[in-house]
This record gives sequence, structure tokens and C-alpha cells, in this order.
Amino acid sequence: MKKTLSLFVLIIACGTVFSQRHFFGEISLGYALGTSKTNLDQLNFANTTEDEFSYKYDQVNVSLGQGLNIKGAFGYMFNENLGFEIGGSYLIGSTTTTKEQYSGDFFDAYKRERALSARMFRINPSLIVCGSFQRFNPFVKFGFILGNGSIKYEHNYNSDSGTLNYTRIYSGDMALGFSTNLGGYLNLTESVALLFELQTINLSYAPTHGEYTRYDLDGVDQLPTFTTSQKEIEYVDDYITDLNADLNESSPQKSLRYSFAFGSVGLNFGVKIKIW
Repeated sequence: MKKTLSLFVLIIACGTVFSQRHFFGEISLGYALGTSKTNLDQLNFANTTEDEFSYKYDQVNVSLGQGLNIKGAFGYMFNENLGFEIGGSYLIGSTTTTKEQYSGDFFDAYKRERALSARMFRINPSLIVCGSFQRFNPFVKFGFILGNGSIKYEHNYNSDSGTLNYTRIYSGDMALGFSTNLGGYLNLTESVALLFELQTINLSYAPTHGEYTRYDLDGVDQLPTFTTSQKEIEYVDDYITDLNADLNESSPQKSLRYSFAFGSVGLNFGVKIKIW
């Protein structure tokens, strides 16, 4: 009798555990603020005001991780407390701008504006540790991020003597970082739950390629006259310049590589659906 009762309890327990195993899908939308911001002196990215006798400089720190985040994920819960998911998200970054102007009499008055923004697709595998309550299930997710994207740098200069407007796109290579999500599921039915989460991302990106996609001087497009070395830049960790060698105009010019910050902290809201 005792053996029969023990077997019955074991069967019930196993059935309960296996019933918690399921595949699921998630979709969410959110907005993140930039963290781990850095200055971009190599792009002269600062606010500047000048007159005849004084110069005022204001540092502008930037994280390109700030912006709208569209996210989807597919995962599997091994039991009611432990699971794994692979997420994909698309960052539509906000634009950061700087302004520079001169209003003196020694030189032509001018205004210069610079703008920086980014787009990035990110793959985010994560381990899920989840609570198990009837209506509300808190969770924490730990994962790493692999990202691929592009950065747009816009420069617009206007003076009494002329204009210079150009756009440069940075791309190439992958970004690698880490993520932590803290949130919860509010169960609406047996298979549908609302989700909300606070997500922090630690990520930086060092492009390997730069290219002018616009270069207008006094309203005239100059790109058709550019050689490859004038139009494209290859960013590397080290290079040698030989002053005795002829410039190879059919190859991109070389420059040292530098990183852009993509760290962020933001809120995401969405829906989780239990598939089977």
C-alpha cells in the first residue's frame, strides 16, 4: 500500500513539473536612456560659442544606446522557475546634436551643427530565473548581446562665404556586451501574460569602416569627383604611414579605430504568449 501511494505521489509530482515545461514567445516595445556616456573629441563633438575675445566650450557626452527599442523573443521554460530565450531587438537611436557659432567681426560669421545617431540590430540569448505565483511571476534575465549596426554622423556648416554639408556612415564588425533584465509577468489567462521589465545594457561598438554618403560644397555634390581614399576610411588598431610611398587613391585611407558607447537603461512593456 505504501509503495502504491508513493508511486502515485511521484506520478502526480512529475506531471506537475512536466506541465510547467513550455515554449513561449514575447514581443515588447520600450525606450532606453543612455548610460556610460563618453565624449567624442575625435569628432569635435561639443558646443562652442565664439566672439572676438572669448571662446566658450561645453562638453557633450554621448551614449548611442538611447532610443526606441523594438524587441521579440522565443524561449523555453524547463520548469516553472528556470528557462532560456533568444531575443532579437532593433534599436532606433535618438539624435544628439551640437552647435558651434561665431558672431565676431574679424572673420565671416558662421554656424556649424553636428548630429549623431545610430541603428542597431541585437541578438540577446538569456537565462531566465522566474518566480511561480498564481497571478504574478517576477523574473530576472542574464544574457549577452551581439549587435550589428551603423552610426550616422552629419555635419552642416553655413557662413557668409559658403556652405559645407556632409554625412558619414560608420559600420562594420560586431558589438559584444551584456544585459540584465528585472521584471515580471502578470498572468491574464493560462497562456497569455503582460510583461514589463527594466533592462540594463553594457555595450560598446568600434566600427571598422567609414564612408561619405553626402558631401556638398556650396550646394554642389562633390562625391562624383572623390577617389576611394577620399570617400572611404578603414579603421584599424595600428597602421604605418610611409612618407616615401605614393598615395594609393584606389584604397580607403586608414585611421585608428575608436569605440562608441551604447550602454543604456530602459523600460519595456509587452506580451508573453505560451505556445505549447
